[in-house]
Amino acid sequence: MIRVRNVLWSGCWMLISAFTWPVFASQSVKTPPPVKAVVTNFYYNNLPAAKAWYVDEIGFPVVYDDGWVVIVEVGKGMQIALVDASRGALKAVKNKGAMLAIETGALEQWHDYMSKISGIEWYPYNGEDPRHFKHEIRTHGDYEEFRVLDPGGYIIEFYRWKSGKTP
Repeated sequence: MIRVRNVLWSGCWMLISAFTWPVFASQSVKTPPPVKAVVTNFYYNNLPAAKAWYVDEIGFPVVYDDGWVVIVEVGKGMQIALVDASRGALKAVKNKGAMLAIETGALEQWHDYMSKISGIEWYPYNGEDPRHFKHEIRTHGDYEEFRVLDPGGYIIEFYRWKSGKTP
């Protein structure tokens, strides 16, 4: 009797598998095509000032420059396009809708490096009085960071995940 029951259960599972396999087989995992780089576009009313800041002050290398679009490389596959707002698809706006966040394990070194830029503008945190703002690395939950403003008013955040908290 036990053997008959086992044979029937096996037969049922085979039958169920035969009907459900096409459903599971057709649900493939999507794999998008490869990407070489991600380029963030920032629009400036004063492109020469932005280019001087990113290239001369920070030291990011230029990978493309046609006079009204300058692309600098932040790291392998990470680029910023500095665009002359008078010729680009978008316009420079006062209240920016974007922030560049740069993840680094060398947060203290970046903080020291950025501190040496003449006239660097530190970005105060929510509600903090800019007159009493301390230019230091801050801890927020699972990450540490500091922020500066580029010549066009974009916030550039340098951050590091706390140990073991990387998403």
